[in-house]
Amino acid sequence: MCFGTSSGKLSQLAHYGPIGAIILIIWITISGYHCLIQWFPPDIKDPLSIINFLIYWIWPVVIFYNYFRAIFVGPGFVPKGWRPPNKEHEKYLQYCNVCDGFKAPRAHHCKKCGRCVMKLDHHCPWINTCTGHFNHANFCWFMFYAIFGCTHALLMLCPCIYRALFAQYYIYARIKNVPIIYFSFTGLISCILSIGLALGVNTCTGHFNHANFCWFMFYAIFGCTHALLMLCPCIYRALFAQYYIYARIKNVPIIYFSFTGLISCILSIGLALGVIFAVGFLLVVQLRSIIRNQTGIESWILRKARDRDHRRVKTFIYPYDLGFKQNLRQVFDWAQTFNVIGDGLTWPVCDGADEYALTREQLDQKRDKRQRTVRYEVVKSYKGSFVTLSYGLRTCICIPCTDETRIPLEKGDYVLVTRWERCWMYGERVSADEMNNKKDDTNKPDKRQHRPRGWFPRCCAYEAFKIEDLWSGKLDPNSDIVAAQFANFGPEGYDDVEEEGNNNVQNEDNHVEEIIPTTPTSTPSKKLKQRKVRQEN
Repeated sequence: MCFGTSSGKLSQLAHYGPIGAIILIIWITISGYHCLIQWFPPDIKDPLSIINFLIYWIWPVVIFYNYFRAIFVGPGFVPKGWRPPNKEHEKYLQYCNVCDGFKAPRAHHCKKCGRCVMKLDHHCPWINTCTGHFNHANFCWFMFYAIFGCTHALLMLCPCIYRALFAQYYIYARIKNVPIIYFSFTGLISCILSIGLALGVNTCTGHFNHANFCWFMFYAIFGCTHALLMLCPCIYRALFAQYYIYARIKNVPIIYFSFTGLISCILSIGLALGVIFAVGFLLVVQLRSIIRNQTGIESWILRKARDRDHRRVKTFIYPYDLGFKQNLRQVFDWAQTFNVIGDGLTWPVCDGADEYALTREQLDQKRDKRQRTVRYEVVKSYKGSFVTLSYGLRTCICIPCTDETRIPLEKGDYVLVTRWERCWMYGERVSADEMNNKKDDTNKPDKRQHRPRGWFPRCCAYEAFKIEDLWSGKLDPNSDIVAAQFANFGPEGYDDVEEEGNNNVQNEDNHVEEIIPTTPTSTPSKKLKQRKVRQEN
């Protein structure tokens, strides 16, 4: 069996995600049950109340079943040191230096799990693992049941709160056959919080746990819906109890809340609504991914492939779209008692494509990315902190909206930048010693060393170039990069630069590499002319 983490231990639950999700589910369930037994208690004479009671307790069972399967079955990891059976196919695959092996088709490396995950969709903090090939179905079922479970809880909570608030009305009106609902202060707070919890769950998926995750969401939705059906009427009855009493309305249950009970119930309603909408949206995203047989990462690769189509003769064909029914069977295999199809290493493909079509496209895209890479020199150290007020207020406010890592930098290091934002850049750190050795092994993926990557403030580094490119005519002297360089030189620096340039023109073999930082200023050609005029005078 493939476990959710590399260790496969119960310690995986010792994380804020699983702890928070378990507390959330239990909170909504208990709050909804507290309202259910007052507003719509099971009665042997009323079959509907018995059915409602049984369904209400089915939701947490199926929710927790799919939730824990999504965690402990795991997404499925590519074995460390894995290589394709045919050595000739290695050139079509990416190499993972961390796992010391090739990435199987549709597999991607997860930095948080520390392994290459089969059919990686995303890493989910709420299950503390990835959703992939083996747990994708359980993840979807978890979301599905969570939505309906929270809805049921809301239907219990809301009427209960209403009845509890207006309990005195039922009493003074001497209304019969109406259950009176009582809440303590903590009970009401718990009930309200349960409604809020029932409205907001969030999670993550891969090959082995995708089906379990979908089932988990499915059951959670229904379970939260059921809890809401219990919570909302209860809160409503509690709030407007006096009305029922004075109007002498019969056949209406009287519900009592203490102050804490009322607050708790109201919070439960809000949480239940959060689960329904948040998990419902996530479930729609997951179902769309399953119907297309396309993970979130593969969707991003496909979008970039569409942008590259104008540069090639043949349009790229996504190889894993097998049609609506077959795509569903890849995750929900009803004929095999919910077992997942495949081993997570080899995949069926559509007509006109082969199993390495997507991996070749990835390699081409990474090759294009390396060609667009720009080298920067670090001029200001950065410790990798998320709080960057010392680098400017704008840098501190305009942080990248991503959970990607920040890389610490030392003055003199180099960064190969591939992404730019207004105040931040993303790149790969290269030490000065490595850059001076000029060892370019990027075209040898099986020997390319692992370098730290991440975001850093834009003000910490400046674009670098060779100064001989300026004097040889390869670089425009009026460009912004060159202009910025000369703005940072002192008055004496211009003679040194001009002399160095003349030496480079006379001796083309003398390759003196100097790193030039950039800041926007005037062009160097004008500065040099002014300097020469002053010298002549």
